[in-house]
Amino acid sequence: MTQRTADGSAGDADYGAIGGAYAAYRRPEPRVATLIEQALAGARTVVNVGAGAGSYESAAFEVTPVEPSTTMRAQRPAHLPEAVNAVAERLPFDDDAFDGAMTKRHGHLRRQPFLNGSLVLIRAD
Repeated sequence: MTQRTADGSAGDADYGAIGGAYAAYRRPEPRVATLIEQALAGARTVVNVGAGAGSYESAAFEVTPVEPSTTMRAQRPAHLPEAVNAVAERLPFDDDAFDGAMTKRHGHLRRQPFLNGSLVLIRAD
């Protein structure tokens, strides 16, 4: 069974401790948003597992957000649907309830001791 922290966070991040101001600094990257919409093209209903504050939820779909962290659910803007309090391993939906899904595919990378890759630094004066 998935271990949850005091605020409900699941997995390897405690958003009760680190996510207090998440919505203030997390802004969607338009290119990523476009890629998500392209990947979900043809879907009408979408489940967003690990929805957080809803940064990448598109109005092009009927989105059902799922977020275990109370801290993150509290930061969702009023125009977005309220997130379901659940974890990925125990979703409260029937099979085939959605046409598409948004998930955290690369979360395992946070557990690696290092990552060989590139870094882009952007600085605005």
